[in-house]
Amino acid sequence: MKAEGYDVAQDVRIYDSCGTTYCKPDIVYKNADGQIGFIEVKTGNAGLTDNQTKVFQKVGENSYIMPPDRVLSPEAARAIEARYTPGMTLADAGYPNGIPIVIKREPGLGD
Repeated sequence: MKAEGYDVAQDVRIYDSCGTTYCKPDIVYKNADGQIGFIEVKTGNAGLTDNQTKVFQKVGENSYIMPPDRVLSPEAARAIEARYTPGMTLADAGYPNGIPIVIKREPGLGD
């Protein structure tokens, strides 16, 4: 992705609106248009964790407002230079359909 011009970050915490539940998508990226997205890689029959399910559902909604003290996380804000500021909905920040989340499935060992 970096070779194709994307800014990529890993080990980034994404919070739900309560500011305590979070997950770490495998890849957080920013494309050439400045839009961010998340990629989660699952192997074999692995499913999303409870926290991933909760947080990904919220960031997929355009009306979601991230908690004021947790824009994404300090490392995420620096890594992807997000256009989001506290109190904005994702639609206001330029994500009318929420932040895109891609679940990439790969075979597990023995598959």
